[in-house]
Amino acid sequence: MMKRYLLLALMPAAAFVACAHADETPNSASTDGGVPEASPADAGGEDANDSGRDIDAEALRCSNDFCLVDTPPPSAYGFTKWMFMGVQVDPVIGTWAIANGQPGDEGTAQLLRLEDGVWKPRYAPTLGSGAAKRSIRLAALAGDGKGHLIAIGTAKDDNSTVILRSDGVTVTTSAFPGELIATWMTGNDDAWVVGRTGSIHHSVGGGEWTDESNPAGGTFYAIWGSGPSDVYVGGQSEYDPETFESWAYVGHRTLDDAGAPTWTFEMLGDLQKEVDGAGYPIIAGIAPPGGRPFLSAPNVSAWLEADAGASSWVRDPYRPRTWVQALWARSASEVWAAADTGRVYRYDGTTWHELSFFFNGAPAGNHLTGISGTAQGEIFVVGEGIALRRQVP
Repeated sequence: MMKRYLLLALMPAAAFVACAHADETPNSASTDGGVPEASPADAGGEDANDSGRDIDAEALRCSNDFCLVDTPPPSAYGFTKWMFMGVQVDPVIGTWAIANGQPGDEGTAQLLRLEDGVWKPRYAPTLGSGAAKRSIRLAALAGDGKGHLIAIGTAKDDNSTVILRSDGVTVTTSAFPGELIATWMTGNDDAWVVGRTGSIHHSVGGGEWTDESNPAGGTFYAIWGSGPSDVYVGGQSEYDPETFESWAYVGHRTLDDAGAPTWTFEMLGDLQKEVDGAGYPIIAGIAPPGGRPFLSAPNVSAWLEADAGASSWVRDPYRPRTWVQALWARSASEVWAAADTGRVYRYDGTTWHELSFFFNGAPAGNHLTGISGTAQGEIFVVGEGIALRRQVP
């Protein structure tokens, strides 16, 4: 999963060495097919011209098969608004989300669990303990589907990097050098974190972090894959002072017969030049079960196509109207994307369809930041001041 992308000035490359589990602190509990946009009448499930009948208040909370999920008053946690940054469904420990307040709010980040159909804060993680504890903000969440979660963020006082781990019962936080932007898990507690200056780090079983960073640098905003031998990172290449260019940048990790990792990297500038020539970074990607890997930048989306033993990224002709921030796949023919201004996109194996929402008679324009779901088709979406749920069809 990835941190919400913001347009920032390019930073020069600088190498750093990772340290593992320094300052570890235990914390106690305290993803265009012409789908029409929804209308208020659709959302409410009532005929707007049917006078003499009250509109069902509960029906107004649902639109396009998604319904609002209740959250507790943000003020009880030092927030003025719930700013969700990620969601993760885990068959072992349930459905979890991370959230912060708005800039300037005093409260520390919250780790929430879905219980009885509502989001309930379960942990208020900090960095350090006692008089030295520091509030944090969390930016991205991932899980391995086997009872392990990882989140990345920063301390609120000095923006130093924080890594959080949890098994749903205990939570630990630790400091980490450099700036991390995205995280992903596969296997059994097999964790990855990526960020600036080509940073790629890997930890197995909750152990030490291994540095697999790209010497050529780049900033990675997304990481995804199908397993340890098939890992992708996406972001933006380093700025070239001679050509004045920087392009969408993707890396792929494979393992040789001896199990040694090999990374290959490429720029997707040619695809971006086909559209508008802007070098936006890749900010989301997914490897659907049994399907082709997919990536998304603000101005281009692409599928990895195999041809005569080789593979290349091929541009998807569909261009979402808003920036895709997170992806989740149930299968190769069911891929979901959460995007800005309240949009969700669904790929059916052939084309993309856009869903927009009306809740309580008004359009939802909240930026969406996370999406996850179950094998049965239940889907959870979170964003800035909003949480949604799609029941099993």
